[in-house]
Amino acid sequence: MVRSRGHARKRSLGNHESAVPIMPEVPPTVALVTDDLLLFSRLEPLIADAGATVLPVRSRAAVATLLDGDTPLQALVLDLSAKHLVPLDAIHRLRVLFPSAPILAFGPHTDRETLEEAARRGCATVLPRSRAVRDLTQELLGVLRRPASFG
Repeated sequence: MVRSRGHARKRSLGNHESAVPIMPEVPPTVALVTDDLLLFSRLEPLIADAGATVLPVRSRAAVATLLDGDTPLQALVLDLSAKHLVPLDAIHRLRVLFPSAPILAFGPHTDRETLEEAARRGCATVLPRSRAVRDLTQELLGVLRRPASFG
């Protein structure tokens, strides 16, 4: 039998039938690291609409859990002005913990130095905050469409 959408159907292998479980496809997980509730409420549904599960990282405790590295991630969306972590210091640790997960970062357009430093430290995309909702969505769609790489 083969499981499909919770239903079982038989799979014939010559003269024998066997039960072969089919695991449901697990949606990719994207960590959304921001303490800005308004921006979170705008980005979360866009990430979910792109087919990903959103891992909210809105507090120091959530950052600590993320930095444990136990959750496989497809991507990270990082607010460079988040007050519950030091984003530039966190980029290196996130790169080590999640080497195949691109970091898509955004921050205040007036803080050009931070934006440039985030790019130097390994963020795949760095945008001014004013373009975060529109442009990060397109970048994220590109990331989620790429096959996952492991190791």
